[in-house]
Amino acid sequence: MAYVKTRRAGGSLIVTLPREVAELLGLRESEVVRITVERPSRSYFGAFRKVRRFRHTEREDHRD
Repeated sequence: MAYVKTRRAGGSLIVTLPREVAELLGLRESEVVRITVERPSRSYFGAFRKVRRFRHTEREDHRD
């Protein structure tokens, strides 16, 4: 799973896959892929204003 930001290109929004994800999946340019889009309740990166970082127990992949 990767958390990425959208960006605008003309009238569209673009999502760029990190190189590590593309390499892990063996993806190449111009391949057709299926994605699932979900909005996280908060950002892992703390990059958005007024949004605090996840606490360890709030993370999706947290296991007790």
